[in-house]
Amino acid sequence: MINQTFLNKQIHNINYGQKELQNKEIYIREVYIQQTSSSYRRFYLGFFCPNNYLGVEMFKQELKEFDNYLLLSKGLQKITREGHLTSINIILKKIQIENPSHSEFQEHIIWMHNKEYSHSHITNTSKAIEYFTEFQGNPLRIAKTRRPKTLITEVLTEAEVNAMIRNTKDIREKAMISLLAFSGIRNLEFCNLKVEDIDFGGNQIMVRNGKYSKDRRANIGSACTNILIEYIMENRKQKGEFLFTTIQKNNQYQTSDLRKFIRILAEKTKIEKRVYPHLFRHALATNLLKRGANIILIQEQLGHSDITTTCHYIERLPYKIKSEYEHFIPAYV
Repeated sequence: MINQTFLNKQIHNINYGQKELQNKEIYIREVYIQQTSSSYRRFYLGFFCPNNYLGVEMFKQELKEFDNYLLLSKGLQKITREGHLTSINIILKKIQIENPSHSEFQEHIIWMHNKEYSHSHITNTSKAIEYFTEFQGNPLRIAKTRRPKTLITEVLTEAEVNAMIRNTKDIREKAMISLLAFSGIRNLEFCNLKVEDIDFGGNQIMVRNGKYSKDRRANIGSACTNILIEYIMENRKQKGEFLFTTIQKNNQYQTSDLRKFIRILAEKTKIEKRVYPHLFRHALATNLLKRGANIILIQEQLGHSDITTTCHYIERLPYKIKSEYEHFIPAYV
């Protein structure tokens, strides 16, 4: 018997039942809601069959209510909620149990560690489990492992970025790769840009509702601005429209579309390393540092909330630290 605290305090007298003959077995599902002294709880009785139509509909309703919980009780943004919903959906489908116990959730996290999933993936999945079990009225806390020290070892050189820009087939592709390279914005921020977000006179773009729901400005330089102007004029883009859309249906460009475009262009350019949109952020930060930019400028450009994140780029350039020390060393003697 599993219970779940409801968000809205309304009593529903619900009884769902469905019988279906499959493999000579009858599957029955019943649900009712009961008032307690402090809340309202839902009780599930019977055996749940994933292929049962009623079960599928109830599962969808469960995720919808969980989404509402994340919005109303946790105040999470849509993209964060979608990530947690995806994690829970994957877990429930993997273990094929509608209401897993704490031990089953914990075994899934152990399995992810054994499969060497990334630290961020495991952390996000753990957070989704904590929220989901709290939503069910039976909270589970999962200890977070220490984040491994990030060492950025491979980035795109200026020559490689230049080669990719030269290998674009038209002004649309040239505008896309140039904007990504000169701005260093995130994948989703790129896809959400609209024509009106470009400050042509100031050589900047306005990033709206970026990570942590922050708005910020990012510099792009006059060369990139001129490329964007040519692209917008040639494609007759209007204010209010997304800056980049799909060719066939003119839909908003998606993060998966951008990753595919970058991968194909990198293969065409014969760059022998894995190239993905976020690599251009690393490339911009590293190449700015090499040219003498200070760490505060790079922090503002990339939209880092914590300076320590930006400092990771310095760690891969020990020679720069030494040369600047030699330049600024006090004249004690």
